[in-house]
Amino acid sequence: METLSTMASTLAGTMTSTPRASVREVGLRDGLQSIARTLPTEIKLQWLRAAHAAGLNEIEVGSFVPPRLLPQLADTAELVREALALPGLTVSVLVPNLKGAERAIESGAHAMLLPLSASHAHSVANLRKAPDDVVREMGEIRRLRDASGSRCLLEVGLSTAFRLHDPGPRGARRGAAPPSRRARRRCRARGPGRHRGLRRPAPGARALRAGLRGRRALRRLDFDALMALRTSVAGWLEGEPLHGHIWRAGLPKTMRLAPAREAA
Repeated sequence: METLSTMASTLAGTMTSTPRASVREVGLRDGLQSIARTLPTEIKLQWLRAAHAAGLNEIEVGSFVPPRLLPQLADTAELVREALALPGLTVSVLVPNLKGAERAIESGAHAMLLPLSASHAHSVANLRKAPDDVVREMGEIRRLRDASGSRCLLEVGLSTAFRLHDPGPRGARRGAAPPSRRARRRCRARGPGRHRGLRRPAPGARALRAGLRGRRALRRLDFDALMALRTSVAGWLEGEPLHGHIWRAGLPKTMRLAPAREAA
C-alpha cells in the first residue's frame, strides 16, 4: 500500500541532472475557478490563442472536476481539443482524482497536474482527503495512465511545500514536510503550489522566484502582447478584481535589455 514515503517511485522517474524552470500560464484554470462568473468558451479560446501568440508555450487550460462544483471549467475538454492544434504548445490540465484523470487521458492533454498538500489540514480542506490517501489515488492514476498507453506526463503540484501550513497564529501544525522534500528530490516533474499560511516567503519560495527572473523562458515572451491580453481580460471580467502591477509600472529595464545582451 502506497504512502507519502513511496510517492516518488509511484509517480515518476528521477530528476534530470540539469535543473530548469519553465513558465506556465494558469489563468484559464486557476484564475477562472475562483470567480463565480462563467466566461463563454469562445472568449476563453481568444484568451488561449492570444497567450500562445505572445510566446507562452505551456498553458493550463482547465481542470477535469465535476461541472456541478465548478461550472466555470465545464468546457475543459473543448479547450484541450483546440489547444492541441496550436503549434509547439504543451497543454496541461489539473486533475483532482481518478475520474478526472480518466477524462484527461481521453482528452489527449500532454500533462496533468496532481495537487498534493504537505499539510494535512490543507489537504483535507482542499481535496477532502488526507495526504496519504491522495498519494494512494495518485498510484491508481499512474497505473491507469500506463495501462491506457498514454504518454501524458504526471506532475505533482506540492502545496504548502516550503513550510508547514499554519492555520492560525498558534494553531496546531501537522504536515508532511519530509515526504514533500523527497518528492521535490525525486519527482520527474514538480511545481510549487499554494503557500497559504506563510507569514513571510520561505527561503525556497524566494529562491524559486529569484531563479525565474531573467531566465530564457521569460525572455522569449512578447510582454507587449501579454499586456494587451491583460487589457482584454480586464474587459471580459469587468468588475472582477485583477491583481499585479506590471501593467501599470512597466517592465524593469533589465528585462527590456536582456535579449540584446543575450544576442551579444
